[in-house]
Amino acid sequence: MKKSIISVLFSCFFFFSFAQNSFQVIVLGSGGGVDESNISSYLVAPINSENYIALDAGTLMVGLKLAVEKNLFFTNGLNNKFTDAAFILRSHIKAYVISHAHFDHIAGLIQVSPFDTKKEIYCSEKTMNHLLNNVFKNGIWANFTDRGENAIGKYRLVNTPTNQWISIPETSFEIKAFDLSHSGLGNSTAFLIKNQTDYMLYFGDTGSDIIEKSNSITTIWHEIAPLVRQKALKAIFIECSFPNSVDDEQLYGHLNPKWLGFELEKLALEVKNKNVEGALEGIKIFVTHIKPSYLLEVNNQEIITKQLSEYTYLGAEFIIAEQVKKYTF
Repeated sequence: MKKSIISVLFSCFFFFSFAQNSFQVIVLGSGGGVDESNISSYLVAPINSENYIALDAGTLMVGLKLAVEKNLFFTNGLNNKFTDAAFILRSHIKAYVISHAHFDHIAGLIQVSPFDTKKEIYCSEKTMNHLLNNVFKNGIWANFTDRGENAIGKYRLVNTPTNQWISIPETSFEIKAFDLSHSGLGNSTAFLIKNQTDYMLYFGDTGSDIIEKSNSITTIWHEIAPLVRQKALKAIFIECSFPNSVDDEQLYGHLNPKWLGFELEKLALEVKNKNVEGALEGIKIFVTHIKPSYLLEVNNQEIITKQLSEYTYLGAEFIIAEQVKKYTF
């Protein structure tokens, strides 16, 4: 009897410990360029799983090695053939979800492709064409995909049409893609990720709708506003590359705190109409893709953090995404 009561209590503790969280994210790289050891790559898994998808793949092996050293994986030491980082790459990253084909979002994927195992790459048709025509092409790199000339067939390219849910095998995830405007080219993507009844939203590079002369972000806000009202949207990963001191014409398809705040206010209006105060309460906003300045006595991360503090009245929690940190929500 005593043993069964303890078992029930443990089960209840385990259930309620994870009841509030649906996602875990390990940041392999969060920067916006220059430093090749820390560029966009986020491993995402359900809270009770070690089967990850990689949202972009700028930094892979360096990030995996650092994450192993910090004991961020439960799989450490379970394999006696490969190093832990290599084992996780080959066995526990089940798919890549690529926002666009700019080098700081795919460099790690290119580098590991000869060593990696077979898996899918999910991306838009435009990104797929960039990968086939400009990256995985003999003379630049061998074609490790399943399409085009001299295809090796290791990576299966899967088109992600907009506004269509796609299930990711070996995970409980479904993803839905949305077009983004990045330097007016329309060549970036946001992904809404569903885990049962909870959601997170991941943005590739994007500029503000006003500067990009598009309605891409507005379309996404209209889609997710009901999820915000239902408290089903747990987090948004969105870029903020530069501080406000950078002129609009030099943003080159990116956001700064002023324009990120403007776009978040639009979402708040979708959620609560006229009263935006507290409209985004309960949402974690992970700020990504901050570009380093490399100027003495200038710290873009500190500046951007301070400038974003002006928008805390919206109710969301702003978090600067840090390399080799693990987040749950």
